[in-house]
This record gives sequence, structure tokens and C-alpha cells, in this order.
Amino acid sequence: TSQVDWQQKALEEEEEEENLVGPVRPDQVTRGYVMASIAAEQRLLNEALSKMEEDEEAKAPKHEGWMTMIPDSKALGFSVAQLEEMQKNRSSFSKTDKDLSGDKSAWTDTPAEKAKKEREKQLGLDGGRKRKETAAEEMETTSRAASIIEQYNATVRPKSLVEIHQEQARKKSKSSKEGDNFELGSWDRSSITETKVRDPKSVNKMIQDAQNLNSRFGGGKFHGF
Repeated sequence: TSQVDWQQKALEEEEEEENLVGPVRPDQVTRGYVMASIAAEQRLLNEALSKMEEDEEAKAPKHEGWMTMIPDSKALGFSVAQLEEMQKNRSSFSKTDKDLSGDKSAWTDTPAEKAKKEREKQLGLDGGRKRKETAAEEMETTSRAASIIEQYNATVRPKSLVEIHQEQARKKSKSSKEGDNFELGSWDRSSITETKVRDPKSVNKMIQDAQNLNSRFGGGKFHGF
């Protein structure tokens, strides 16, 4: 019976709410009326905020699309393969070249859009997905540039003198290790420390020759004190 009474009371409140026009007395306030009032206030607040944003956007200076958009690589009349081929055939890479691919929002965003992105970033709405995509794009661009430079150096750029000498040294060391297979001799102490025996005639001849050295190198008389 309690459940039936509660349902009957809810139906009576709904019927009373349908007949209400304008503000109600405190003794007539029901839960549905309170919820409806809160929803109406929230709706009015959202409408006021959206109108303020529209007014700010209307007052902000605007530029035509062609003034802020960066031309795409396709608009230049060259494909990606043609651009890579042009980079290979260059004698040197220009330091002023700009990469036209990737995020162009830094050039095209208005101050209001930049402020909105900054608020979203502070609230954590930016997320990690965008950072991961940017890191993946940067890694892909870096690897592609490295492969282009490596291919250019291999086909066009001559080797430096240092690289030529290093290559020759590597080849020489490799050939010496592979071709010159020699065996180390055994070390004999007796053969190294052995003294040569001379006959008496050769010893006397060496002494005489040593005595004659004075006559050959003496240029004058020496007077001692």
C-alpha cells in the first residue's frame, strides 16, 4: 500500500505542476519544480556564454584564408618523389629551405584559437595522442632526411682523403692478417749469449791497428801543463 500511495502522490504532483503558471508559493514547491528551475538556469548560462564567445569572434580581426594558409607541396607543382630527386641532385643543401609538411597551426591560428588551445592544454584536454603523433612524424621526417643524405653522399659526394687512408689501412691490415701466416722461431738463450772465439793473430792485428789510430787523427802536438 505504501508503494501505491507514493505513486499516487507522484502523479498528483505532476498534475499540479502542469497547472502551475509563473512562480509558485513556498508551500507548493516540489522536487520536479526545483530540478526544472536548475536546468533552466543552466541553459540560460550556456546560452549567455556562447553568445559572448560569438561576440568576441565577431569583434576579432579576420583575414581571408589565402592570407594565412601555407601552400601545400602539391600546390607547388612537385610531388614528394620529385622533391627528393631534386635534393639528391643538389651539390649542397640550402639552409633556408623550409619543410612545408606537418602542423601549420602556428601560422594559421588566430589569437582566440591560440588562447582556446592554451586553455585546453592547461585543463589536460590536449592529451597524449597528439604528442605521440607529432613525435612519430618528427621521427619519420628525420629518418627520411638521413636516408636522403646517406644516399647523396654514396652517389655524388667524393670520399675525403682521411676516409681513403682509413680504407687503405683497413685493407692492408686485413691482407696482412690473412696472407702473412708465419711461425715464430724458438728462443735459444745459449745462441744469444755465446761469445765468438778469436785466434791470437787477429787479436794482435786489432791491437796494432788501434795503436795507429793516433797517427791518423792527430793534427798537431799537444803540450801538457
